[in-house]
Amino acid sequence: MITAARRRRESRPVVLAVGAHFDDVEIGVGGSLLRHAASGHKVVVLVLTDSSIGGNPEQRLKEGLDACVRMGAVLETAGLPDTRMTDGFETISAISAVIRRHSPTILYTHTENDVHQDHRHAARASLVAGRTVPNVYRYQTPSSTTGFLPSCFIDIDAHVERKIELLSAFHSQAGRPYLAPDMVRASARYWGRFSNYHCVEALEVVRAAGGAFAEQQAS
Repeated sequence: MITAARRRRESRPVVLAVGAHFDDVEIGVGGSLLRHAASGHKVVVLVLTDSSIGGNPEQRLKEGLDACVRMGAVLETAGLPDTRMTDGFETISAISAVIRRHSPTILYTHTENDVHQDHRHAARASLVAGRTVPNVYRYQTPSSTTGFLPSCFIDIDAHVERKIELLSAFHSQAGRPYLAPDMVRASARYWGRFSNYHCVEALEVVRAAGGAFAEQQAS
């Protein structure tokens, strides 16, 4: 027998955030994912590569698990080769498998406007694999270009300090300027000029069918 509690759990929104490397998702939409989790949504993070170019892969996996525990998310990994993944069959299949397993209604992925090839490939593969997901948004990372053109701004005022704590899970990346707390706050405040000067995360909209936080989308 399916209980009422189980029906409620199964009917809650499911959010999938795809990143090429450990920490990409947390940098791009960590505050939004914390907000989703606080709203009772199921959050799934998929990391496509082993992230071995950026450090020891075992350590980076542990850091990714720690970050997901901190935000109450499920971690999925694909283990594709860092800097050598493509936007072809293998990557599309890895994303598609996670989509079939969790049936998300909201998908966050990289912007294609990025100088890192893994990020661009993740963006393209996500659009193919996620073609049936009704709400698709693309986030920026430190390697995104000025071609990143957001039109959706998610208020993370209540979550920006927790986002900073979330990013502190990535000990192997300590010292990188974009992870410094003042830079995280500055980025959130900069994009806030488009949203009543709240701390926000900026997103390009691929498709929006009225999912969670849709009220943040600019006209």
